[in-house]
Amino acid sequence: MSAQRALRIQEILCMVLGQFSPEKWLDTDELRCGKITLHELRRNLANFARVSRFFSGPALAILWTVIDDLDPLLRLFACCQTVQVEDDGPDGEAEESKATYDYSAGEPKTISVLGGNITAAEWEHFQYYAGLVRTCVHDYDPMIDPSVYLQLSLRNKYKPLLPNLRYLRWQQRSCTSTELLHIVGPSLRRLDFNFVSSSWNVGRARRREYALKALLDNACNRAPNIEELYLDGVHHPDTLAAVQGWKQLRHLSDDSVVEYSALELLSGMESLTSLCIDIERFRGLTEVACAGFKNLETLSIHGDSQSLEWFIGATHLSRLRHLTVFFDEDYGDNLDPIDVSTCRHQLEDTLTSGR
Repeated sequence: MSAQRALRIQEILCMVLGQFSPEKWLDTDELRCGKITLHELRRNLANFARVSRFFSGPALAILWTVIDDLDPLLRLFACCQTVQVEDDGPDGEAEESKATYDYSAGEPKTISVLGGNITAAEWEHFQYYAGLVRTCVHDYDPMIDPSVYLQLSLRNKYKPLLPNLRYLRWQQRSCTSTELLHIVGPSLRRLDFNFVSSSWNVGRARRREYALKALLDNACNRAPNIEELYLDGVHHPDTLAAVQGWKQLRHLSDDSVVEYSALELLSGMESLTSLCIDIERFRGLTEVACAGFKNLETLSIHGDSQSLEWFIGATHLSRLRHLTVFFDEDYGDNLDPIDVSTCRHQLEDTLTSGR
């Protein structure tokens, strides 16, 4: 069979185009080191779509599986405008609630808004392409005004704007911003949630912690089927309590667990089979055992010898099968061989007793 005839077969064409799928390369070393870029993959798929009508459909379907934000979808609307941002001056908003804008010096501050009505044809195109999206790697971009999400959500009768989204990487820069809730839905299976904050809060909960918990509680209600959750910048137990609402959660990663109550909360989640945590900043090591983690099979843990030794002694991981331990890099030069040996023997005893 000639190559030309082979490419007329839909299954073969999709296999060929699939090699250029951004979704395929997302978590690969080639993409991380720059050998392959999303821009190049998208450009190749766009070129395929221009070859013929037969190529166009499959190429566009793959092209739209991964987006960085809603900007490509907004370009479908003639009423989408770029306007200059004016400084409204101090408005009394608490610093922890403000979004952080990072504009290059000297560049005008502009933002996208919807300045008119969306036609029926435009909305049909938006729904079609939004339905193709499976992954959104949202790296916070203040170029889209929050009002855009509200307008689109109203037009969509408050249904998820990306109805078939399965993986969302989301950067949250304000504890009171709710754009996330307009995007997520029941189809979502993995959420990477990064709260970017210049401050670190332990002890008594503040307004920020309650606002973040309310956001995550609502996200859980909108997207109840999440199986993998990666948290960054969510440290306070009062905020972390929101994860208990995800009853199908299998894997949880938290960049820093700092209090016993947070660890105790996680230990009570019976759906968890995989856990990745950093306890290097853990405060107030206690003699109290941390029961739970009944179904945990895979554990990756980061800390120093003291926190690791405490964790191993305080938990009973009867079903653990895979364990990875990381020592803090700054601490690594001062590691005591005796401490490492003690941790190693305790780990061996833990794994042996679990069998």
